Amino acid sequence: MESVKWMRIAKFGYIVIALVLCLLGAFILYNPTISPATLNILCSILFIIFGCIKLIGYYSNDLFQLAFQYDFEFGIFMIIIGIVLYLRPLEFVSFMCIAFGISVIFDGLFRVRMALEAKVFGIGSWWIVFFMAIINCIFGGFLILHIEEGSVLLMYVLGITLIVEGMLSLATAITMVKMKKTKHIDVISKESEEK
Repeated sequence: MESVKWMRIAKFGYIVIALVLCLLGAFILYNPTISPATLNILCSILFIIFGCIKLIGYYSNDLFQLAFQYDFEFGIFMIIIGIVLYLRPLEFVSFMCIAFGISVIFDGLFRVRMALEAKVFGIGSWWIVFFMAIINCIFGGFLILHIEEGSVLLMYVLGITLIVEGMLSLATAITMVKMKKTKHIDVISKESEEK
């Protein structure tokens, strides 16, 4: 039962963080001239929390072992990004775009693989994650390529990339994370067999 509890925490955390990413992206699109200091603090906290959620997901026990299989490395990476963003705010924009862009691309590539594995498992909604992962890779590339552009354009690209990453995380949590609903029944049946 303990693993199911951690699974629920990880899935709920994924959904919440995904929605926060979408909201932050929408906020940046609405207000692209946001103060870098404010954005730095928000992104630092968000990355550290998301990294912790990913680590919890990695050590939880979902039914198909698909959604969180690469989250140990990504969890550590996101925590490191969050800490560096907080400690080095002057280099925030360029570092954020490079680190986040690379993270988004690799996250997208791993989720393409995960979606294909889900197809083999017979998960009918695999194509949703596959489609979102491809879009994720494209916008991650845009983010890295537009570092030298004007700050407003860069903020627009960052905002859209945050929204796409949030939507991919949301799609992954909803379609790929499956809990063993009959786990307590299995325990009871084992006890009755021993008697």
